[in-house]
Amino acid sequence: MSSNIHMTQSDISMNAYARVAAYVASLCELPAVATPDWCHRVAASAAALCPGARAGAIIAMVEPGGRIVATETSGFAANSAHAINVHPADDAAIRGRLERLSTIGFAPGALAAEGHITGRISAMAPPDATRSPTPVDAFDAPTSRLLVSFSHIPDAPPGCSLVVYVAIPEAAVAHAEEIVLALEAGAPILARRAALALGSEPCTNAPWLTAREHEVLEQLILGRSVKEIAGVLGRSPHTVHDHVKSLHRKLNASTRGGLVARALGRPDPGSDPVVPAPESHGAKGSPAA
Repeated sequence: MSSNIHMTQSDISMNAYARVAAYVASLCELPAVATPDWCHRVAASAAALCPGARAGAIIAMVEPGGRIVATETSGFAANSAHAINVHPADDAAIRGRLERLSTIGFAPGALAAEGHITGRISAMAPPDATRSPTPVDAFDAPTSRLLVSFSHIPDAPPGCSLVVYVAIPEAAVAHAEEIVLALEAGAPILARRAALALGSEPCTNAPWLTAREHEVLEQLILGRSVKEIAGVLGRSPHTVHDHVKSLHRKLNASTRGGLVARALGRPDPGSDPVVPAPESHGAKGSPAA
C-alpha cells in the first residue's frame, strides 16, 4: 500500500479514529452483488467522510501511466447535509464527467497491476501526458483539495481498478490527512468487496443486475415467494420467475438459498427445493419488466 500522507499516533485525534471506523463500517455494508447503484454507494460512503464533500467512484481499466482505457461504471454522491451549491442535477452531470475521464489524474505505475494508493492528487506522480477531461475537470476542484483512493481489484486482470475521489471544501483542508487516513484504511476492504460483488472480470464481464432484478432479489432476501413478489411489484408471476432465473445465472447460484447467501456475501447453505415456474392459465399477459 502506498500513501502520500504520514501521521504519527500522537497526530491522530479521536475524531480521526471515529472517521476511520465509520468509513470502514460503511464499506463492509456494500452489496455483495453487482447492484446498479454499487458505485453510488461507494461514493456515498466516501462523501460521508467530510461535511461538504463530493465524491465519485469509477471501475475502469487503467494503464500504469494513468490513462483510462475503458470505464465500466461510475457513481457520484455529495454530503448533502452540509454541501454548498450542490444540486440534484449534479449527480448525473458529474457521473457523466467521470465516465468520460481520459486519465485518473496521476500515474499509478506498477500498482496499476496490484496494490493501493491513497493521498492528494497534487502529491501524486503526474500522468504520462496531460489528457482531458481530468478529475479536476469532473469536480471543478484544485488538485490540493482532491483526494484519491486507487485499488487494483484482487484476482482481476492487470489494470482493472477501483478509483474513489473525494473533493473536499476549503474549510476541510486542515482535516485532509485524517480523511486520507480513512481512505487508506478502507482501500483493501473496498477492493475485496469489489472482487466479491463483481467477480474476476469486473471490467469486461461483471454480472450487473438490472434495477428490476435488484428489486426481486431484495424481496427474495425477505423470504417472499414468487407469487408474493409479483403482488408487491405489480408484475405477473411469470415475469418475476424470469427475473429469478436471470439472478440464478448472474449470481451463479443453483438454489433459492444460494441466491440469498450470495446476496449477503455468505457461503452457499446447500441445496433446497427448486420452485417450478407458475402454471399458465390462458394468456400470460405479462407486463414488461
